[in-house]
Amino acid sequence: MLQVAATTIPHFLSPRVTSPFALFQYADDTLIFSTTKGSAASSLKLLLCIFAEVSGLSINFTKSNLVPINLSDAHSSALASIFLYSLSNLPLAYLGLQLSHKTPDKSSFMPLLEKIDGKLQSWKGRLLTRAGRIQLTKSILSSFPVYFMACFKLPSWFIKRVDRLRRDFIWGKSNSSGRAIPLLNWQTCCLSKEFGGFGLTELTLQNTILLLKFWWRLFSEKTSIWTTFLTAIYSRARNPTNPLLWKGEGSFFWKQLRSLRALFQISTTWEINSGTTPLFWFDSWNGKPLIFFSKSTPWPVKPHFSLRQAASNLLLHLPRPLQLQEHNYLSLATQFLFNEDPDCIRWKWSRSGVFSSKDTYKAFISAGKIPFPFFQIWHFNIPPSIKVFCLLLLHKKLLTQDSLLRRNMQVLPGCHLCQQDLLETPQHLFFNCPFSTSVWTTIFPSRFASLTSCEDSTATITSFLASLPTIGRSRSFTLFCYSLWFIWRECNNRLFRNKRKPPDIIALMAASESELFLRATGKS
Repeated sequence: MLQVAATTIPHFLSPRVTSPFALFQYADDTLIFSTTKGSAASSLKLLLCIFAEVSGLSINFTKSNLVPINLSDAHSSALASIFLYSLSNLPLAYLGLQLSHKTPDKSSFMPLLEKIDGKLQSWKGRLLTRAGRIQLTKSILSSFPVYFMACFKLPSWFIKRVDRLRRDFIWGKSNSSGRAIPLLNWQTCCLSKEFGGFGLTELTLQNTILLLKFWWRLFSEKTSIWTTFLTAIYSRARNPTNPLLWKGEGSFFWKQLRSLRALFQISTTWEINSGTTPLFWFDSWNGKPLIFFSKSTPWPVKPHFSLRQAASNLLLHLPRPLQLQEHNYLSLATQFLFNEDPDCIRWKWSRSGVFSSKDTYKAFISAGKIPFPFFQIWHFNIPPSIKVFCLLLLHKKLLTQDSLLRRNMQVLPGCHLCQQDLLETPQHLFFNCPFSTSVWTTIFPSRFASLTSCEDSTATITSFLASLPTIGRSRSFTLFCYSLWFIWRECNNRLFRNKRKPPDIIALMAASESELFLRATGKS
């Protein structure tokens, strides 16, 4: 009925919006867009009444709202009296998001922050291990903003606030001021486990990747209603098929997408068939897009040229400073054997060539990073809390005396295990201390030399793992990590609780706890 009305009633719809975009429905929510010119309002009211009579359904006018956009108060009140609707204003809550004609302000994000904070208040963070808090952060806290991030670009202040909530929850509250002491910087925490992090979500990067999907949809879903709608509004008549050349002005959402245009260009490549879709200047058909090499020169005279047009040299006028520079690229374009099959766009960051937010995030987060030595610890059969402890030890971020001094905290040098007047470092505490060596000679008497031969704790752990035989390797390393854990606990018990146990008891406790864990997991 709306489609028929749009074609028969003058000014029933805005001239920029054509059928079927007058109506959006999801579950029991219905949005109808209309102009106020002529008899559009009374015609729409009559149309709703006719629909109610024909279908037998009743329209609840008291639950409906009229949302005026760029209308005076008097005009809005007159329209409300026609429909018997109550007046409402933008932003309007719809499907969990705030619909607005301008960039969402702080008030639009406060409900989400309150929801995250309320979830944290219900959790007993101090009763959880650090590994448990990391898992809750990954699975729940990091997922709260995903719906928002998939729709528009989040402001930096909001991301910083969410990151602070996640960081404080992981590391816990350390003093009365409510500050948390992070042992690892947040950038390292967001790295994947392969690169020495906890695999937490980097929200800014994830937000960018989720928005890139809209660009992919513009090229791969040309028949969808969403793509057709944007084409009608933003495309230029000279090249409606390539969104890279569409208008730059428009809604805040479109401007946010336009800011990611360059990133999309370097993330895609074209399989050339007909050569009519990829642009000679803007698309990646031979490495980086050609326009990236031409930033210091004037804007191309014919930016909408396709690769096939450039190859046939139809109306191709290069700016004079570029003629020699671009000659090689023009020669490359002429080497393609064009046919009439459609060109195919491919996503560089996934093997299938189809956009994947998971593959793209993995490629971006690991770009330029060096794999962390000994990341295999995550693959061994070890309790998660001890894995996190070992990761901090490998990063040299445990709060030993040398680490406290680096944090500008005053400490009295002296090992709490051997009572020697030495600065407590990870290598001394876990391997060179007489107390620790007694533990290792009890547990690994044949490999004791490999534990004390290095001067660095990370190198010691790596060399010890390399010396383990293939048979029983996982079992031995589980016992090794348990021993490190119990040595650390003994040091803290002596410092904070004034409780002491001899080395042979620590070795026995580590061996027994390790055996119980392996039996419980079925790996004994």
